Amino acid sequence: MIKKRKNIKDELIVEDELYLLAYFDQLTLMPNEKYFYEELDFKISESNKKDFYAAVYLKVNNLENLHNILGFEKSSEFISELADHIKDNNDAELISLYQRNKFLLCYELQNGTNTLKNKLNRLLLMVKKFISAKNYEYLLSVNIGAAIYPEHSESASDILTKAHNAVYTIANDINSYQIYDEKIFLQKLEKEALKQDLKQAIEDEEFYLKFQPKVKTDQEKITAVEALIRWDHRDKGSISPAEFIPLAEKTGLIKKIGILVLKEVFETLKLWQKKGMKDIKVGINISLIELNDPKILNNIKYIADSYSIDNSMIEFEITERSFIEISEEILDEIKNMGFSIALDDFGTGYSSLSFLNKLAIDILKLDKTFIDKVNETKTRKLVDGVIKISHDLGLKVVAEGVENKDQLEILKDLKCDYIQGYYFYRPMLRNNVEKLIN
Repeated sequence: MIKKRKNIKDELIVEDELYLLAYFDQLTLMPNEKYFYEELDFKISESNKKDFYAAVYLKVNNLENLHNILGFEKSSEFISELADHIKDNNDAELISLYQRNKFLLCYELQNGTNTLKNKLNRLLLMVKKFISAKNYEYLLSVNIGAAIYPEHSESASDILTKAHNAVYTIANDINSYQIYDEKIFLQKLEKEALKQDLKQAIEDEEFYLKFQPKVKTDQEKITAVEALIRWDHRDKGSISPAEFIPLAEKTGLIKKIGILVLKEVFETLKLWQKKGMKDIKVGINISLIELNDPKILNNIKYIADSYSIDNSMIEFEITERSFIEISEEILDEIKNMGFSIALDDFGTGYSSLSFLNKLAIDILKLDKTFIDKVNETKTRKLVDGVIKISHDLGLKVVAEGVENKDQLEILKDLKCDYIQGYYFYRPMLRNNVEKLIN
C-alpha cells in the first residue's frame, strides 16, 4: 500500500495559524499575555540584573458600559483604535493586549523608579486624552499598575503579578497609576480580609455597644447617652470604628449593623426603665446608606413596635453632610414616629446657618473642631451666634469633644445646653452607665 505524502505547505499554514491563536489577540493582532510573558522572561534571563525593566498593566475601566450602550462593534473598534494609538505614541519595548480591556507594556529603564514615573504620567495622559477625544470620558476611565525588575522581583511571573496587584491597590477608578508597594498591597489584602470578617462578625455577634454620656450643662447631670458600636474581632481583638465603619458602608453591611444597634438600644432602654432609669435618652448614629434604603422606615417601625418604649427616648444622629442627600419625606416619617433627630458634626460640612431653618431637627451637635478653639475670640463669637440662632429656632445644642474646665466654663456662659466629651466621661459599657445613674 502506497503511503500518502504529507503536504508540507498545509502543515506550515496550520502551524502559523496555531501560533497566531496562541500568541496574538484576534481582534487587534497584537501580542497577547502569553507572548508578553515569554518575551519578558527572555529579557530578564539575558540581563544578568544589569538592566531595569518595568512591566506595566493598563486597565480600561468599565468597558462593559461602552459595550452595553453602543454595542460590541463600537467597543471593539474603540479598543482596536486605542491599541494602535498606544503603539504609535509610545516608546515601550513591547505592548500586548488581553481580555479586551487590558494592555501590558514593557519599558527598559535607565534609572528605575524616577524614569518609570515620567513614562507612566505620559502614558496616563495620552490614554485620557484619547478617551476624551472619543467623548467617552463619561463612560470610561483608566488605571495603571507597574512593577520593576529587579527591584520588586527577579521573576517575570512575579513582576507581572505585582504589576497586576498594583493596579488593584488604587483607591478608586479615577484615572491614576500606582507603582507596586508591598506595604500598600498588604494593607489592601488585610482590608479585603476584614470585609469577609465583617460578614462573619455579624453572624457571630462580635459587635457590642459602648455609651458616652451627655451632660446637662447647668446641672452637670447625665440626661442622655450616645450609643457607639464596637467590634471585638475573634483573632485581632478590638477593631477601630474608623477602620470598620467605612468598610461596612462600602459593602452595604452597615444596614445589618444598624438594625443590630437599634435592637440593642431598645433592649437597653427596656432594661433601664425596669431599673428606674426612665429619663435617659439614647442617641444612635445612622448613615446615609441606611437612610437611603427603601426598607429603612419599615425596619425602624417593625423594631420599634416590638417594644413598649416611647420612641421619643431615641435620637437619631445624622451628619451634616448626609442631610444634603436625604429626602425630606424620610426625615418627616422618622419624626412622625416620635423619634428625635440630631444634626451631628455641625460645622464640618458646607451648610450655612440659614440651612438650619429648613431641617427637621431637634438637636444641633457642635463639632469638636469648634470646641477645641472656643477660647479664641473669633471662634467663641461664632459658637455664641450658632447657639443663639439654634435657641431661636427651638433647637437644643450639644458641644462635642469638651476636654477641659476652661471649655466647660465658656460653654456654660454661652448657654450651651449639653456637654459631651472626655472632661466628664469617655464611652463606657452599659453596666458602668447604670452605676453612674444609680
